[in-house]
Amino acid sequence: MAVHISVVRALALPVVALNLADAVFTIGWVKTGMAVEANPLMANLLSLNPAVFIVTKLGLVVLGLALLDRNRESQAAEIAAVALFLMYYLLLLFHIDAMYARLVPLLQAG
Repeated sequence: MAVHISVVRALALPVVALNLADAVFTIGWVKTGMAVEANPLMANLLSLNPAVFIVTKLGLVVLGLALLDRNRESQAAEIAAVALFLMYYLLLLFHIDAMYARLVPLLQAG
């Protein structure tokens, strides 16, 4: 008998991992002055303490995933989980591209 794992549950850990990567990149960009946190609440938390920023950011995503999990068999929850995954995946690609764009000139100059 085949075991069915919901889309929401299958994507939960990857979404949390991508969210953590986004948090780490964001801290790096903000602390080096190369970017600002657009969300005023999160910007305030980041300025107070990066650890609080990360815990809050992860907590909000986990809360959202828990709400989706309560309705994991609905098509809307599945679509939302896939959208979250794609959003964070594309955001990670953006961070990597931006990092590469900043590092290559430094490496070429050295």
